[in-house]
Amino acid sequence: MRRPACFQATIEIIELYEKQNQPASRIAADYLRGRRYIGAKDRKTIRETLFSILRDRYYIEWQLSQINVEYSARALAFGYLIRSNKSLTQLNDYVDGAPYSPAPLSPTERTWMTQYLEYCKRPIYQPPLWVQGNYPQWLENELLRTYGSELIPEMQAFDSNAPMDLRVNTTKTTRSALLKKFQQDGIQAQPTKYAKNGIRVLGRPALLATKEYRQGKIEIQDEGSQIITELVSACSKHHIVDFCAGAGGKSLALAEKCAPNGKVISCDTNQNRLEKIKPRLARSGLKNIEIKHLKKTSDWRKSAEQTADRVLVDTPCSGTGTWRRDPDARTRLTEKSLADYKRQQSQILDEAAPLVKPGGRLVYATCSILASENLEQVENFVQRQKMFRLLPIGEIWRKEIGNIEVPTTNTLQLTPKQHAVDGFYIAIFERI
Repeated sequence: MRRPACFQATIEIIELYEKQNQPASRIAADYLRGRRYIGAKDRKTIRETLFSILRDRYYIEWQLSQINVEYSARALAFGYLIRSNKSLTQLNDYVDGAPYSPAPLSPTERTWMTQYLEYCKRPIYQPPLWVQGNYPQWLENELLRTYGSELIPEMQAFDSNAPMDLRVNTTKTTRSALLKKFQQDGIQAQPTKYAKNGIRVLGRPALLATKEYRQGKIEIQDEGSQIITELVSACSKHHIVDFCAGAGGKSLALAEKCAPNGKVISCDTNQNRLEKIKPRLARSGLKNIEIKHLKKTSDWRKSAEQTADRVLVDTPCSGTGTWRRDPDARTRLTEKSLADYKRQQSQILDEAAPLVKPGGRLVYATCSILASENLEQVENFVQRQKMFRLLPIGEIWRKEIGNIEVPTTNTLQLTPKQHAVDGFYIAIFERI
């Protein structure tokens, strides 16, 4: 495909995204699946352009509003093109009248595009904080609670591309052996900074097609997620419950840590998510994971009260900590959905708490950077559940991660700026 055709495909995907309450990645995948004539290189171009536009959306929309341009997917896309190139010279190449190219520019479009170019070139007054930080305006107070004066540099770190991290299955190989193999294969990789069994891969090699992936030697998992499983502080003979297991990434890491004599019970209310664990479990070779659908095994929870050494509660949340990977999630989050998440988090914590035995630990985690989902939930939980106390995270970090950047706070907020990982939050309680 020619560049104009790729650009038009991107516009069409954005138009579909505006009509559907679905992640842009899913909409793009469906769109491309129905157009098999689009080659791999062009698919990559379309995806990269799509997410570059969505990542810059708030800034472009605000700029266009300053010159009274009505929003549309087409205006957003051409605004991105002009802002990126600081020129109108490419526009004629993109609207050359060829099949599958964008429609020719109207006189009105040519007028506002000329105005927009001049606007982009001249010094402007400081945009509002929400534009500088690229987040929904209604979230400003929430984010200020988390970051204070560091709000803008912290939020700008979410505009970078997320790296690809791997977790090594140490029941099958070692990190050093895999790093050596990657070097031989021409794959640039390095050890992760915090996670003991993590590898950060530079670029986007096709790892899912490698023998190492098929043999279960590696799993794709952000280092922040790996840090959570490290801080669960699991060991052999531990009985562990992963209460919101989802597709099972953390369950696999925990099962590896508590093997051969310990066990992990992977639970979720969504059967479809749980089904995704099975092929991953088969690749891993681990035998100490039991899968339970919470809605169908409610009787199990009663008999399992006070039996778990560790219960991990990685609750459903706003996903604000994953905005690097899912930039369009900024626009999908609403005040209502956030309120729903907060209600779920309180409920799930209270449902999971009885499973922890005396002396055991309850680990609360989110992929959120919002205080109302994190510290506020922690404070409310210890008020409701008097049999739990909050453990300072520093000593656990020192034991499991090492003496590098030991947290001085009771709970931990990871961020792309400070830790170069997704924005995970972790709090650890002990049952008295």
